[in-house]
Amino acid sequence: MADDAQVLVIQHESSVGPGNLASWLNERDIPWQLVEARDARYPDRDDWRAIVVLGSEESAYDESLDWLRAEKEYLRPLVEAGVPMLGLCFGAQLLALLTGGEVHRAQQAIRGWTEVDADEDVLGGRWLAWHGDEIVPPPAATVLARSATCVEAFTVGPHLGLQFHPEVTEEIVEDWTADDFGTAELQPEADRVRAGNAENLGTATEGASRIYERFFAPVLTPAA
Repeated sequence: MADDAQVLVIQHESSVGPGNLASWLNERDIPWQLVEARDARYPDRDDWRAIVVLGSEESAYDESLDWLRAEKEYLRPLVEAGVPMLGLCFGAQLLALLTGGEVHRAQQAIRGWTEVDADEDVLGGRWLAWHGDEIVPPPAATVLARSATCVEAFTVGPHLGLQFHPEVTEEIVEDWTADDFGTAELQPEADRVRAGNAENLGTATEGASRIYERFFAPVLTPAA
């Protein structure tokens, strides 16, 4: 990867990739580097302009995972030093834990398009949610968005955590739908998600660009 990368993107599974975020960064010629968390090999540098932590099928509080402990050890000093972190789903949960919040098993897993009410227009609307855990934000957090089931967005200093997935593409959602609702008895659930894709994915993709602009513009703008 390029030594001039400004943004570090941490991925945990190949099925939960950067999606439309990669396109957004590339279209703006913003150099970025992808690291596979399960390899636990992080660049020896602390001058990132921003960090993005993607989703995962694991739980952010699972202390049995060596790679997750290594990820927390790498991220903690960067977060504490104020390197802005954008956490998406699992990444938001990890951000909460690193800044004094909690994460626990949700009463029900959420799989599908979810209405999000937000204090900022850019965060409101219908977003894809796909998680079984939920966040208790840290005391220093400002909660910016909620759904009927959980906190959906919060900030802590320069960091932004989103419980939903703005980065998803049609291919990503189809992969998750096939994995989780691939049996005949779950076909109605698969149909529900696919119908939501047809109705919401285009608008959500446009909205994702506005979220990235909100987060990255102050981070990547050179100081005067």
